[in-house]
Amino acid sequence: PRIEGTNTPLKIFTYLKSGKPIVATNLSTHTQVLNENISMLVDSIPEGIAQGIISLLRDKELRVKMGREGKNFVEENYSYERFVEKVREIYEYILNLTYKETRVSGSKKR
Repeated sequence: PRIEGTNTPLKIFTYLKSGKPIVATNLSTHTQVLNENISMLVDSIPEGIAQGIISLLRDKELRVKMGREGKNFVEENYSYERFVEKVREIYEYILNLTYKETRVSGSKKR
C-alpha cells in the first residue's frame, strides 16, 4: 500500500477497468482520481487496510457496486476515446483563439 507520494499511480486506472472494488489509502495521490463511490479509501496503516478489505468481503452488494461504478467511471473519463476527445477540444480551443487573434490583429492594421 502507498503511504506517500505526489503522483497518481497508473495502475489505479487498470484496477478500475477490471470492474473489481479497490481498497486504497486515503492520500491525495489516490483521491485525485478515486472517491468513496468507486473505491474503499482507508487510513495508511495496516489496520485501515485490513478494515477496508474486511468491509468489502462482508458486503457483496457494496463490492459489486464499487466495481461497476469504478469501471464506468474510468471508461467515461479515462478511455482512449475520451483522451482523443479531450485532445480535439484543446486543438479546437487553440485554433479558435488563434483565429480570433488573427482577426483582431488584422483589423487593427487597417
